[in-house]
Amino acid sequence: MIYLIKFNILLIAGYLLYKVFFQNGTTVQARRIFLLFVLLFAVVIPFLSPIAITTNTSGLQQVLSAVEINGAITTKVTNTTTNNVLSVMYLIAVGGMALFTCYRIFSILTLIAGSQKRKSDGYIIISNEKITTPASFFNFIFMPAHLDGKAYALIYQHERLHARQWHSADVLLFEVVKWFSWFNPFVYLLQKEIRFVHECIADKEAGEANSSFYQELLVQFHLTAE
Repeated sequence: MIYLIKFNILLIAGYLLYKVFFQNGTTVQARRIFLLFVLLFAVVIPFLSPIAITTNTSGLQQVLSAVEINGAITTKVTNTTTNNVLSVMYLIAVGGMALFTCYRIFSILTLIAGSQKRKSDGYIIISNEKITTPASFFNFIFMPAHLDGKAYALIYQHERLHARQWHSADVLLFEVVKWFSWFNPFVYLLQKEIRFVHECIADKEAGEANSSFYQELLVQFHLTAE
């Protein structure tokens, strides 16, 4: 429990540092590195450097441990039941988050298994009518079937960069963190930031050749997603 508290305090501190010092005036790659470092820092530091989180409850425990009624009855009161209930609720939430992530991965794998595939540049391309917006999952790239040649080339370049830089691994790492820190709103903000940085990285490369046409494509897919 103490480790979990320390871990989440460090995540909050890391997010605030990112917003103050890294969100503006740095490259998108530097921002990605810092966000991943925040995660690594929060995982490791609690083991190395103690963060003092102490509470003085000795007096309260003594009161709860024994209460005399008319000098004859002594009743021991503990918070064991409450702690057990909270632990069970926490673990149920963790299990629910994990199952939801597994369901999403299973859905992706089902789509892959039921689709025709072809290889290009070492990546596996999935393209069919079920795919309405482009996406990538590790070395799998999902492309809408209706794209023409010019649009296909730009979107493919965008998604290939996601795959090449293993952006799916970043997202999956933050998903796992969400399992255990589902109660911490800053975890969701950190994941939102890493996704935004991923898109900035891919947009920068894909949009260099034809920025106006690429921006039109982004608007088109954004409207489709809505």
